[in-house]
Amino acid sequence: MKKYKRYSVLILLVLAACSDDDNSASQEIPEEQEMEEVSEMLTIATSINVLDIIADQNTQINIGYDQQNRIALITSNGIESRTITETTITYNEAGLITNFLEEEVEPSPFSTEFQFEYNETGILTLLTSIIDGGTANMLPVSYDAAANSYTISDGGEQVYVFDPQNNLISCTAVGIPVLGLVHNASGTGLMAELGTQVALGILLGGLNPSTAFGLYYFSTLEISTFSFFDNEIQLNTIRDTEGLIIEIEALNGGEITSRTTITYETIEL
Repeated sequence: MKKYKRYSVLILLVLAACSDDDNSASQEIPEEQEMEEVSEMLTIATSINVLDIIADQNTQINIGYDQQNRIALITSNGIESRTITETTITYNEAGLITNFLEEEVEPSPFSTEFQFEYNETGILTLLTSIIDGGTANMLPVSYDAAANSYTISDGGEQVYVFDPQNNLISCTAVGIPVLGLVHNASGTGLMAELGTQVALGILLGGLNPSTAFGLYYFSTLEISTFSFFDNEIQLNTIRDTEGLIIEIEALNGGEITSRTTITYETIEL
């Protein structure tokens, strides 16, 4: 009987020692460990410089964003032409563009305003244009879901066709092809993270055809070719080691006609 008692005491001593070891080990681990917070970052294009080699003119474009990281201000400075244009973009609660106000500051004040109205599902239904504070011109807009196209009626019809990401594919006026774009599905555009909208495609692609290159800036996909009437332009995209577009060469008939450089800023969300 004494032998059993001696074994029992030994077992209890071993268990107690193991328990003490476990307690001491657990004490080495802090009750609360501070987790290192990883901030989410976003890289956005803030400056675009366009060199028109043929005309020997330089245009500096600066892009400002609101607190939701949406494009809110575009300032265009034609260095040689001495023209300065400021474009303000506003949004509704759903994040859709409702107003696009382009004001020429120099050499002479002039404004062009476009207002957008949508139905409850976010489909564009009405476009209103106001030239230099004059009479509002209200243009009804119809939508074809099968083709993902919008038709604006203004005496003659303008038809804008978009891809599933709302990148503009083509624009026709009274049946005549005005603008066509070929996207590179494997290449991302400047708006890959922010997304784009139908309103931007209509504004930059059709209503202001002289800014057709702006489509490249506000596309989620890389654009390899665009045609303006019968003139086809090839775009050569140059990226940095992180895959960001830093330069775009426009070629017409194999000749470089313009060179666009882009700078970025990385912000914390």
